[in-house]
Amino acid sequence: MKNRLLSRIFTFYPRENHNPKENFLTEVLAYCLSTVPQFNQSFLNLINNKLKLKISYPEENKHKWTTQFRMSNGNIPDLVYLDAEFPKIIFEIKIDSPLGKHQIERYKEELRQIDKEIPVIMIARSDSQNTQSADALITWTDIYLELISIQRENLSVNNWIIDETINLLETIKVIDMIVCREDVSNYSKNYFNDRKIESALVNSLFNIHSKISASSIDNINIRPPFLPPIFESKSGVLGLRWSKGKNKSKVKDWKPSVFMGIVLDPGDYALNDICKNEIPFIVSISINKSLYHTLQKIKEWEKFKCAITSSLSEGWMVIDRTYGSPNPSQPFILYKPLSSLFGYTSQEVSAEKIFENCIKGMLPIIQRALDHSKLPEKLEEL
Repeated sequence: MKNRLLSRIFTFYPRENHNPKENFLTEVLAYCLSTVPQFNQSFLNLINNKLKLKISYPEENKHKWTTQFRMSNGNIPDLVYLDAEFPKIIFEIKIDSPLGKHQIERYKEELRQIDKEIPVIMIARSDSQNTQSADALITWTDIYLELISIQRENLSVNNWIIDETINLLETIKVIDMIVCREDVSNYSKNYFNDRKIESALVNSLFNIHSKISASSIDNINIRPPFLPPIFESKSGVLGLRWSKGKNKSKVKDWKPSVFMGIVLDPGDYALNDICKNEIPFIVSISINKSLYHTLQKIKEWEKFKCAITSSLSEGWMVIDRTYGSPNPSQPFILYKPLSSLFGYTSQEVSAEKIFENCIKGMLPIIQRALDHSKLPEKLEEL
């Protein structure tokens, strides 16, 4: 078959004892080896480094990579490296499935009639899958690292297929998690400093809550039916939450609620898109998710949103998920990068005072929007 990637993968269809995922990856690997000489050479070098008995390779214009090669006794290896029309290396490729009964030995038995030194190589996720007599095992992580090495050379020819193959291996999760030495070094250097910052943020928000509880701080509440805030440090967030009750299991007590604080784990609020480079400070409106689709139809919700957005100061961004949300419990979120709260000076400042000022600045905006829209009463009615 000619080196046409889309034609190769079009041949896949589900059938008994057939794993399209493995064949898909096999075809992409074969195409990459056939079209990128640098990868072909590095892959062959990798094989020789794994084999006890080294092999010589044909001239570049005489070799060929082919898939689903039918041998004379009916065996069909996943991938074969041909010297002219004769097998030079046989590959069995696995992702998660086990080897068939005597699968490697069947290949070797036929290869003995051609050349007993032809190796049978297994490509798999881990060493533990090499349960038979393969001459060497190459992991998908080995292949991934070879591709990464080539990518870093900034090759201009066929670089797209290198990039796409790297992405494919990452997407279908057949490789070990790769961590660069530089990443580890930077993490080690910053670890204790980061822990110091984390401790300061936690203590600052906790202290604000303690002051509210002790009535030693004013103008930091929302009027009834909202109760004084609780300190929340679970569900991937850290901050203060105002609600009608303190029992999360009682939806009517808990929703709607207003949260102000920082995101530590973006997964719970589905905020991965705004947490790529920096922790955000957020103001989140939570509702009973069963009312999510009702929000689209009530005027109180539109009034509430408009009242808030028209009052925001510079730097605040809005996530309005009314018409489509990965987390229906949080349909409306305001946020800004945490660092922007601290300004652009390198001087040390009080995180507690920064948070307190930010919360005090946002609370009147929320209160006016609640009063103007009468949203809590409408949600209670619903």
